[in-house]
Amino acid sequence: MVVGAVVGGGAGAVTGAATKPDDVNLGKPPWTNPQARVPTPGGPQTASRGSAASEHEAVERLNEQSLQSTQQGAKQ
Repeated sequence: MVVGAVVGGGAGAVTGAATKPDDVNLGKPPWTNPQARVPTPGGPQTASRGSAASEHEAVERLNEQSLQSTQQGAKQ
């Protein structure tokens, strides 16, 4: 495990030293876009305060479904 950490660290250091900032362009970060969409269980929506209750209900449904499937798996 130690050998893997040393080899991985060395490879990362060499890659970082050999890479120029101009070689990597990931574009603008998504948090700079005020129109960015937030994934929700009900589908894509823009973030707003009015949908907090419906998001809470969707999360509760997903939690209940997860609990039921876990319980069914434990019975088998």
